[in-house]
Amino acid sequence: MLNWLKQKIKGGGPDWRRVQQLPGTTFPFPKSAKLRPEEDVILAVPAALISDTETIGSVLMCDAAAEIALNEELEVWYIKLKRGMTFSLAKSCEVMLIAKDSRPRFFKYLPPQSLGTNKKG
Repeated sequence: MLNWLKQKIKGGGPDWRRVQQLPGTTFPFPKSAKLRPEEDVILAVPAALISDTETIGSVLMCDAAAEIALNEELEVWYIKLKRGMTFSLAKSCEVMLIAKDSRPRFFKYLPPQSLGTNKKG
């Protein structure tokens, strides 16, 4: 708790927010925002997000241990994230949470404008 208090006094540290999302629904995801699941999840992003001239890693940023698979039939990339992994995109798009049930999943979310607040100077 002392570290949290120090960050608040200094005004440093990113402003992560706790959010929830229902499976099977899309949500807008702005470029440079960050998402960190509180449990293992699968996200789907449109395959068109990554053009033929781009590499996956230039558009989709996540932990190296994340599992990424292309479903050509549905034209989506599936990204399987474990609890605590960070996910971000270099382009804005609609993202969908995939699950076998309808229980909402919780995430830590860092909006793009919050990313610059952690700079030292």
